[in-house]
Amino acid sequence: MKTEPHLRKNGEAIQLMVEGQSFFMLGGELRNSSASSLAYLESALAKVATLNANTVLAPIYWELLEPVEGQFDFALVDGLLDIVRLRGLKLVPLWFGTMKNATSCYVPEWVKRDGKRFPRAHTVPGRPSGTLSCLGAEAVQADARAFAALMRHIREVDADHTVIMVQVQNEPGLLGAARDLSPLAEVAFAGAVPHELTDYLYAHRDQLIPEFAQLWKAAGEARAGTWAQVFGEAADEVFMAWQVARFVETVAAAWRTEYDLPMFANAWLVHGPGYAPGMYPSGGPVSKMMDVWRAAAPHIDLLAPDIYDADFRSMCVDYARPGNPLFIPEARNFPAAASNVLYVLGQHAALGFSPFAIDDVPETHPLAATYAMLREALPVIADAQARGAIRGFVQQADSEQWEVDLDGYRIRARTNTKLDADAPGGALVMALGDDTFVAIGRRLNLTCESDVPGEMVFLETGRFDAGRWIPGRRLNGDETYHATAARLGHVLEAVRFKLHHLA
Repeated sequence: MKTEPHLRKNGEAIQLMVEGQSFFMLGGELRNSSASSLAYLESALAKVATLNANTVLAPIYWELLEPVEGQFDFALVDGLLDIVRLRGLKLVPLWFGTMKNATSCYVPEWVKRDGKRFPRAHTVPGRPSGTLSCLGAEAVQADARAFAALMRHIREVDADHTVIMVQVQNEPGLLGAARDLSPLAEVAFAGAVPHELTDYLYAHRDQLIPEFAQLWKAAGEARAGTWAQVFGEAADEVFMAWQVARFVETVAAAWRTEYDLPMFANAWLVHGPGYAPGMYPSGGPVSKMMDVWRAAAPHIDLLAPDIYDADFRSMCVDYARPGNPLFIPEARNFPAAASNVLYVLGQHAALGFSPFAIDDVPETHPLAATYAMLREALPVIADAQARGAIRGFVQQADSEQWEVDLDGYRIRARTNTKLDADAPGGALVMALGDDTFVAIGRRLNLTCESDVPGEMVFLETGRFDAGRWIPGRRLNGDETYHATAARLGHVLEAVRFKLHHLA
């Protein structure tokens, strides 16, 4: 039996298995520089623990790990692991290597100073940028060696599997131009598209992301030729996606065969139809380039969106695709996070959710109460995910309503307050069997209907304790709209109710 953390298909859901159990990351990502000081880490992780998170996402910096080529300093890594264990948390290291937000600001000084050995990408011909070219052979080899040294050390010192997943690079790609215009890249762009990519596209042409399938079809769906011949107007971004993904793949594969932890790449997203490649990191794992990344980087388990846009739901849908379980490694730490986590857990059986700058979040944030309630309910939620017996909702406008089918009933949810600065309406609903349901959420009214007339037998408030339901008040009359609805108020709550067919 596989002992290290891993992904496994459980019924209808892909779940992260940790210590033999399904594990949902109720996470928080530290600010970019927070992990560079152990003294600061102490206070930051104390705050994470007060928010009832079970996982922290923290950077590990190439420049501090290998300040001198070939000489590795693991003091920060070991200190981070010690503090995380002390707080009873799990850890997702974020490798800030060659690419961090599409720049190379975290590479060691000995890399920065050697432009000949480590050539830069050009966004203007003849003008080096702040990002190493992902076509530089020395760059990918040096990054891969450092990452392998990191993973080897983690394997040696982390027998209790505090580390459960790893991010390789951070928001990779190129800003300022649609593709690298350096001499190295110009030669590659004029050459033939690798057959590994076109073979993959042909083998999966019925399952391609619709947006990508459309652009490939518009270019003629050629199976061989130069990048421009095969991909037409989209050639620059497809070329960069292949090159960036191959770089990430080489780094990930350097250690994945020896320590098989799940690995992912995260995406700086396209913020609207007016954003061209280069305004966001061209070549990064944006949703329309997911097929290119899948072909180029088989050692990367999933591609994850960093969501800072208001339309949270649609961004989730873009990434919750077959074979790509949803994980949100970065999101706004606004109050809406406390309802967004309910949505991703219920609607998309997500692996985890992690607001950014968690060390800035006050203890009064509604996320603390949400995480506390979810931690106790996770065994039941994992079972419902595996059975496909769970749904989620989150409010993004003043008046919204939804209908979903669940266990033979039609669940209708509608907001009962306007959207404001507090946490919006949000909930997850689980079918437990025997016409019994549990809802966890706030600011929504829920009604259940079926083709056969029915009624609500009972509705009670309560909570979970290690997966066991602890009942509270039994509600009836006006508080349940005369046994027709469950009303979730402004304060997060959990309710259990049973329905009954009259016929």
